[in-house]
Amino acid sequence: MAGLIDQYLREFDRHSGGDPAFRDLRDEVEDHLRCAAEADPAQEAAAIARFGRPDALLSPIAAAALAGQAERTWRVAAAALAASFLAMRLRTLWLGPEGVADLAHALDRYGFVAALLLALAAWAAFGRAWSGWSTRLAGLSLVALALATLAGSARVMGGAPGLPPAHVLGSLGVELGLTALLAREAWRLARWQRASARLSIQ
Repeated sequence: MAGLIDQYLREFDRHSGGDPAFRDLRDEVEDHLRCAAEADPAQEAAAIARFGRPDALLSPIAAAALAGQAERTWRVAAAALAASFLAMRLRTLWLGPEGVADLAHALDRYGFVAALLLALAAWAAFGRAWSGWSTRLAGLSLVALALATLAGSARVMGGAPGLPPAHVLGSLGVELGLTALLAREAWRLARWQRASARLSIQ
């Protein structure tokens, strides 16, 4: 009977694909089953039966986690885009009209526009028949936003003589921080999308 738990955990790993996203859940399941077996070895099979099949256990958890992560990612994306727009406007007010011929200015402006349009497209595609495009579009949006943020940093550092105003530096710091946070949330969203897709085809 001692092999039943190991067999169940191997089946769990097969369905989860060893995804780190399920590591905490796997540890909790294993702890519960080991404790049940130590308390009453005769109840080991019953404890396993109460959990049910690993795929039936994992699927709703992955779906709920995906929905929650998607909501967090879109909120962070909205905040990052708003911060980027505000920072861009503050830079323009401080530096004055540079003209779009300036490369950093052009990347700052049009990188933001591209990031916004791609983020809207990713949001529209998420959860629909073409949701496979959502991750790709979100990734492209993140790249465009990162380029706009780097271009904005170059404008600030190479702008007017003297130290940039506190509000310009502060808005740039917020922009950089939210872009980094968005990168982390987008990576987590892609991970849960892969996990949910894998469980749905098993």
